[in-house]
Amino acid sequence: MPDVKYSEQIAAWIQRRQGSYLTADDVLKFCDGQITHFKKPKYIKFVTEYPITVTGKMQKSIMRDEYSKELGLSA
Repeated sequence: MPDVKYSEQIAAWIQRRQGSYLTADDVLKFCDGQITHFKKPKYIKFVTEYPITVTGKMQKSIMRDEYSKELGLSA
């Protein structure tokens, strides 16, 4: 995601399994001790599905653009 200070920040789109009650705090707690602090996501969004290409890959550019507009961020 665009960021004024660092140029970019990490965002995570997470698709929960049915019956899961995962929260953003759970994700951040899991990241502690697993990855370095600057790789932890600043933005966490829970979705029901990802934008997918014809070949089955996630369309990261669409995800980035859509979430930037939703958060009111600009490049």
